[in-house]
Amino acid sequence: MQPVLKLMSASLLGLASIASSSSIAATVNYTLYMTEAKESITIPLYSSSYIRTFWVEGFTDVSGSPPHVSGIKLTASEGDTVNITVYNNTTKTHDFTLRNGLAAPVGPAVGTPTVTVVPAATIAAGASQAFSFTAPSAGSYFYYDPSTDTKTTIPNRAVGMYGAMIVYPAGKTAGSPGNLWTGGPGYTADFTWVLTDFDKRVNDAKWLGTVFSSTYKATYAFINGEFGGHSMKNAETSPVSNVGDTVAIRVVNGGMISHPLHFHGYHGELVSVNNVRQNRVLEKDVLDVPPMTTMDLVFHINQKGIYIVHDHTGMMVTQDGVYAEGMIAEFDVCKKEGGLIANDPYCPIPTIGVPR
Repeated sequence: MQPVLKLMSASLLGLASIASSSSIAATVNYTLYMTEAKESITIPLYSSSYIRTFWVEGFTDVSGSPPHVSGIKLTASEGDTVNITVYNNTTKTHDFTLRNGLAAPVGPAVGTPTVTVVPAATIAAGASQAFSFTAPSAGSYFYYDPSTDTKTTIPNRAVGMYGAMIVYPAGKTAGSPGNLWTGGPGYTADFTWVLTDFDKRVNDAKWLGTVFSSTYKATYAFINGEFGGHSMKNAETSPVSNVGDTVAIRVVNGGMISHPLHFHGYHGELVSVNNVRQNRVLEKDVLDVPPMTTMDLVFHINQKGIYIVHDHTGMMVTQDGVYAEGMIAEFDVCKKEGGLIANDPYCPIPTIGVPR
């Protein structure tokens, strides 16, 4: 029996080692490239396509590639050592910082109101800089260029110089069920929405190097760099769930204007604003997200259906006036619940409108 006991003990020790190692801090490495390029979007119309091209300055994680509208999402677990190397592949000097939201918390709240994870640093054109830090408390953060272009007088953030970083509780990782923070609200799946708006005149001015002196008026809108039907059918943006699931959505507004998001079908519990945990949790079906703000919501999926989510600002559900191709997503609680069924009250096969 003694060899068997030794084997059992070794197995138990191995399991304990695996369990403990899951909560041991790791080292995560990222490389970001500041870059600039003209980008085009194709908007499908009934009998043709509508193409619009505009200048973007932003971030990518692939050297030589154009910037990704809404940036590159970074992830870590609290306590991890995070190494980020930023290359400035543009023709101008840019700054870089990483922090939580700038706007004031909404309602009674507890937590750390302001955290600057990486103090602002200047990176000259053609240069690079490495940043190393310990991942802060679990929450939603964003990195961005906080400076203003001295030639055009336009904030660099206005044309896309930002992205999100999500920090998970120790031992938790992206893509798995978890909690927004240790002991906090749990979820079956979590999503990050980086909200982006552009004023095409601002983007043109940045491209031409001219001063923009008018009032900012957004003409393009994106969630995670996607829009309209693209966003609605992107599984990384639009939840596909079962009844009984709990969905967390982390909203990061890096844009220049507020975005009042309207959720059909379900109410979201607003549990955190700029990583400040809310003492009084409000259920929202319209959530106004100011610029430079992060908000974390939890949705309890309690009925079947396909429900749209959209910006309540009329222009923001268009791309340069073409409806409905702007800041739009959806909840799909039909696909995993048997699909579309004739005469089903929640998931009927459509008989009018655009075929799915």
